[in-house]
Amino acid sequence: AADDITAGDAAVTISTSSGNITIDNGSSDDDIIFKGTDGGSDITALTLDMSEAGKATFNGDVAIGDNKKLLLGAGDDLQIYHDGSNSIITDAGTGGLFLRGTDTVDIQSALGHNYLKSTISAGTQIYYDNAEKFATVSGGIKVTGNIENASGNLTLDVAGQINLDADGGFWNFNDGGTTIGYIHRHRQ
Repeated sequence: AADDITAGDAAVTISTSSGNITIDNGSSDDDIIFKGTDGGSDITALTLDMSEAGKATFNGDVAIGDNKKLLLGAGDDLQIYHDGSNSIITDAGTGGLFLRGTDTVDIQSALGHNYLKSTISAGTQIYYDNAEKFATVSGGIKVTGNIENASGNLTLDVAGQINLDADGGFWNFNDGGTTIGYIHRHRQ
């Protein structure tokens, strides 16, 4: 039993100096509902669905302070939080982290600029400055712009032929930006 239950015009307070306070709906599959008044209108703020093992349905946002985590899974396996500077999703348990979408999975900036777009049966695109630069296509990959290798060798090792197709008819060979040779297709 509670040590103190007080009711007045402004509030109802239930308090105890030790132990738990338990709210128990003994009726099978009936919900526990928290209601209030917002701007003169009656609202349901929170419903605990007892037919769904206590599934909680909030009528508004759930606010969690900085460095406070939304912990999911029996071992707090998935953690979502904001550390004051960064928003972080951590898979801290066993298994992997999967992002799934019915048709697409897009990763964008807060302004809606694309970083990565992946569409079922249509490929994946990677963006730089909101412009597509790399894509998977049915025949392999598509690159928009230059391929740069900052260090080491660039090795092409294929089981079949290497085909170079330049619509302009020129193949230039450069070293440090200086042309050291070229192949020109003569048109008749």
